[in-house]
Amino acid sequence: FIIGLLVGLSVYIYLPIRAAANPPVNWGDAASLSGLFWVVSGQAYQDLVFGSPIDSLGQKLISWLELVFEQLNPLGLFLAFGGTSALWKSERWLMGATAISAASLLAYSIFYNTFDSQVLTIPAFFIISAYSGLGLFSILASVSKWAVENINSDSPDSLKRNLPVVVLILVAFVAVPTIAIYLNYGSQDRSEDRRASAYAERVLDTVSPGAIVLSDTEDRTFALWYYGFVEQNEKEIIPVSSRLLQFDWYWQSLNERHPAIFPAQIPKDVAEALVTIVGTASDDPGVYFTFFHTFLVDN
Repeated sequence: FIIGLLVGLSVYIYLPIRAAANPPVNWGDAASLSGLFWVVSGQAYQDLVFGSPIDSLGQKLISWLELVFEQLNPLGLFLAFGGTSALWKSERWLMGATAISAASLLAYSIFYNTFDSQVLTIPAFFIISAYSGLGLFSILASVSKWAVENINSDSPDSLKRNLPVVVLILVAFVAVPTIAIYLNYGSQDRSEDRRASAYAERVLDTVSPGAIVLSDTEDRTFALWYYGFVEQNEKEIIPVSSRLLQFDWYWQSLNERHPAIFPAQIPKDVAEALVTIVGTASDDPGVYFTFFHTFLVDN
């Protein structure tokens, strides 16, 4: 157990190593001990834990159950119940441990106060999927045993009578997932989704070279980060997330890369940060907002 725990925790060794390379978005500045603790302890999200309003818990539970039904479908749920039954008979300790893990993940997700908290239950889906696999294995093992006993019978009539049943069962187990893939692949295929690149290109066509582009939502921020830090468009924009301006490490990172625009003194809040940015760069290279902020009215 101890060895397994240490192996699992070893992934955190990568954080300070990668942070020391000073990437464009150096989340939490994990190269320092204080920054590493900030990242590992999830200080940015601690207020969200058990922060869901009481009246929203029921709806969040219903939404998760609907998601389970959509992802696994009736056959998958049937197999999952079969798998839990088989596991309970053979390895009760494993059944208990996995069930407690899945229930804990579900509870954490329901009480976590974000609109996308369902993603926290992905490990729980792994567990339920494992139950489905065990259920399928149990059924196939039973069918195989039954087929061997009957097909090997001395009676030719028994062979003729039971062989089609076995073939039909095998065909069904192959056909069901194949049909599911065929029916759902189109809705899940995102290979032609160009919304992020189209948005970033529209912004780049609008702003001046070297401009500071302030974004608010994740979809806009990530699109601009990609074009600003990866594609490195010829306009060489400076994409800035307004939501991250509340963190000292983010301002320090901006200061290290653009000291003429982002002074060393850390603003006390987001409003002061916006005032500083506009004051130093509104004329050259220019500041662009991709969202509305009360700052625009007050100033």
